[in-house]
Amino acid sequence: MSNTAAAVEEFRYTEEDSKFLLMAEKFEQAMRDKQQQPKLDINKIAMSTHAYQKAEERFGLKDKHKATQYFKRLLEKAMYICESVDETGSRTHIYGVYAGNGFAVGMHINLEYTKIVTVIKHTVSNYPMPEGMRDKVMGMYKTELRKLCKKEMALLNKMDYISAQANAEIYPLKFEAMKTKSAKKLAAIEDRLNEVESFVESKREELVEIQNKIRYTARSLTCLL
Repeated sequence: MSNTAAAVEEFRYTEEDSKFLLMAEKFEQAMRDKQQQPKLDINKIAMSTHAYQKAEERFGLKDKHKATQYFKRLLEKAMYICESVDETGSRTHIYGVYAGNGFAVGMHINLEYTKIVTVIKHTVSNYPMPEGMRDKVMGMYKTELRKLCKKEMALLNKMDYISAQANAEIYPLKFEAMKTKSAKKLAAIEDRLNEVESFVESKREELVEIQNKIRYTARSLTCLL
């Protein structure tokens, strides 16, 4: 076995790697659980430029001071939905509240709990749910959100490892491709490179899909408030 082949073999994903990742995830989750998250201080919270733009665009609030006070009042009675990734890739805390007049409001707050980064207006159905049905439906959404958030966190914890492992295989292969004069060997190397890169890309796409589902589920839950 060549040095390159030995290096490639050393970094192949194994069952032992899976066990190690699982143990690492549990440890990291335990450490996160011990960390106290900053509390939301409504009096100190501000609004981003983007949030002001959306306040005017979606709610007709042109005065920045009035917009800030309006959303602060909503935050006082809002329910925490979950942590999510918005369309720009930024992680935020989502709060939701029924604002009356047939619409609910979703508010995305930065991870430091210091700024509202965007606000969303959700139309709520005028048809009342049968007695007891609303709580059941909300329970289903909350359960699904918890599952999705756990799934996202598990994959996020793996992504750095997966990327590093892929790079450990890709770089020796590319080096070997530069040295070889065999067309057959070069083709085999290129096939393996495509396989590894496709696997990493599939995991990235899987992560984005989960994050999209979290965001959409959170918005649907907000409409039930």
